[in-house]
Amino acid sequence: KVVALSVATAPGLTDFFTSAITWDPHTGVVLAYGPLSRTSTRSDTTPDVLAALTGSSWHLTTYTVRPQPRSSPVLVYDGQLHEAVLYGGSGTASPLTDAWGFSAAGWTKLATDGPSVLAPAVAFDTATGQLVLFGGVSGRHDVSTTWAFVRMTHSHGQ
Repeated sequence: KVVALSVATAPGLTDFFTSAITWDPHTGVVLAYGPLSRTSTRSDTTPDVLAALTGSSWHLTTYTVRPQPRSSPVLVYDGQLHEAVLYGGSGTASPLTDAWGFSAAGWTKLATDGPSVLAPAVAFDTATGQLVLFGGVSGRHDVSTTWAFVRMTHSHGQ
């Protein structure tokens, strides 16, 4: 059964449109990433936001260094690095191939050379300590490739 939660919304988040969400067991919060509004004009100068659900309230996080705006990224918690990792998505002109880590210290760019795919599935593999991406869409074609991000780089496999 799925039920609506009674959660307070932070000022500025009334039209928040999340693109990605994950649970951070290290801090005990839910993190949601996306534009402030589904209808907002997308540009490299209109930042996306990361919101944190602590208890029963959403809070905006604000950092000077942050990923460029994007739609449809994936967000997953990396249990080895103890940070949430944001990957890919679609920029204003093309798919993005970068990965960013988020922790209490803020955003850090982790990689810039990931696969050029939209909407892959992603999970943290506790056995190997790696983030694993699978599938997605490249151009107009579905892909069934598996990638593993190994620390600051990724390796490609079939």
